[in-house]
Amino acid sequence: MNRRLATWGHQPPKVEFKLYLPLRYLPPLADLPLGETRWPIVDTSRADANGDYPSAHPQVLLDRAIRAIDQQRELLEDQIAEVWCSRNEAPLFVDGGINRSAVVASSGCAIGVIKSHRTLYVEDDALKTVLNLGVNERSSVFRVSPRLRNSVMSWYLRQRDPQGHDPLWGLVRVEMTECDNPAERADEISRWVLAETRPLALPDGRWDKMSYGVRDCEEFLRAIS
Repeated sequence: MNRRLATWGHQPPKVEFKLYLPLRYLPPLADLPLGETRWPIVDTSRADANGDYPSAHPQVLLDRAIRAIDQQRELLEDQIAEVWCSRNEAPLFVDGGINRSAVVASSGCAIGVIKSHRTLYVEDDALKTVLNLGVNERSSVFRVSPRLRNSVMSWYLRQRDPQGHDPLWGLVRVEMTECDNPAERADEISRWVLAETRPLALPDGRWDKMSYGVRDCEEFLRAIS
């Protein structure tokens, strides 16, 4: 199999250019040195759902711009994933969860792999079981049903030997659509995910959890940004 990295269908990357500006705290646009740019402008100083405007603190405004960029990136990712899933050509490795989009969350070809664990979906004895998983071991399959997102099946998978490291070392959480045989399907997908950890994703600092293919994609995106 040719494992050479290429864009889907050899199409050019999906790239958007926008200006993220806190218009509330800036002079009128006509007075700004924007030159001949025709990039869309995103106002990062708009009021929130409660009608409150953000502070003029530079870090607050920077955080708002970063969140807005992240949301736009997620929208583009979901649009591309939905087109892929509608064709159902082959499994799709999603770097992160699959439950933002109903189309992706209900597709049998989309597999989400989550590297960060700000939220743990287990507690008590189940948490102890997850933290004590050995390399190549997985937890039982459970359902994740966020209030504002789509329901999916999920489990924890240990990709690296955690001995000598923190309890979350090499631990990822995998998501898939609901199915009739979740245990068998989780075993199959876990083998796929583990295979994607060879070769190592070094020198990335997240190599214990990262697929080498995802690292290659990130390097490509950095090169064109």
